[in-house]
Amino acid sequence: MPFEDASVFRHTLTSRLFSRLLADLSSLIENERDIEHVDVFDPAFSGWLTDAEQAHASVTSGLRSLLGSPIEWTCTGFVPVGCSC
Repeated sequence: MPFEDASVFRHTLTSRLFSRLLADLSSLIENERDIEHVDVFDPAFSGWLTDAEQAHASVTSGLRSLLGSPIEWTCTGFVPVGCSC
């Protein structure tokens, strides 16, 4: 089986999941920053807390997907089952 051109990047399931995780982490950081110095009795706090909790759930879900993605050995290294490489 010939090796593929290493200069051409092709996303795998793992790289797609990781990219999504980075976006979710960015959202979580922004939402956590919004509630960092807010008084819990501020009426706006409830909405900001809900946003932060939803962002946390997205990160947790993304991590589970990434860690649960199947891996197999190919001629180009470890790649998830079902990748398009």
